[in-house]
Amino acid sequence: MDAPVVQVEACAPSREVLRERSGQRLGTLEVQPYTCWVIARTPSGQVVGIYEPEPRDRTRNASGYVIGSGNLLTGLLLLERFKSERAR
Repeated sequence: MDAPVVQVEACAPSREVLRERSGQRLGTLEVQPYTCWVIARTPSGQVVGIYEPEPRDRTRNASGYVIGSGNLLTGLLLLERFKSERAR
């Protein structure tokens, strides 16, 4: 009896640093292998959100709540930067 062949498509893990025009770090986007989820982190390493690509195509905030469809991670990073600047 032949066993079924299961092909798992994995994403290449990567990490991208996002910067403002001034050169200041806005945060990082990390692609997770196997799930292909993208995790957004502040410069201090705090998770602000997770993007789940196709077939779900949705973004969750740090608490795990779905906040919208599509990739909204840069918006979450900008919101976090705005909140931290207002707190000063």
